[in-house]
Amino acid sequence: KPLILSLDPETLAAKQRLSTLKGHRAPVLCLELSPRGQLISGSRDRDARVWDLSKVLDGSNLLSTTLSGHDAAVTCVACDGHLAATGSDDCTVRLWNPRSGQCVRVLSDHDGPVTKVKLQGKELLSSSFDGRLRNFDTLSGRCTKILAGHKNVGLNTWVRMKMCAWR
Repeated sequence: KPLILSLDPETLAAKQRLSTLKGHRAPVLCLELSPRGQLISGSRDRDARVWDLSKVLDGSNLLSTTLSGHDAAVTCVACDGHLAATGSDDCTVRLWNPRSGQCVRVLSDHDGPVTKVKLQGKELLSSSFDGRLRNFDTLSGRCTKILAGHKNVGLNTWVRMKMCAWR
């Protein structure tokens, strides 16, 4: 069960348990903190969940939205506050409204499980075990660029690059 802890900034030792996040029915595989204070978690239960961390101290229910629709485990998540992205073992990337939980687009261009998603402006970068990195326009859903030829583009072999490298 994911915990929210207060950490000592010098030692990173846990000082206080603030909250326990409950809701997923299987192990959590990935987490992302948005600039708007939302925590997005992805799980083997095929769902992603949006948690409102502003409610930690007042004891309210932190679960804001459940993002349901994938046919396999959610392996990666990204969120910029306005848009959330999830990647899955079902070989798709889904774009979501993180407030309403509505799926706004399904991107099914990958031929293997999706291992990483990154949102930057109106672009989404994704990697997959198909050996390809893909750049998508989030408004149209169109794949604008593909880098092929990578082997084992997995969670631990993610190529760190800024979007400017695609231009």
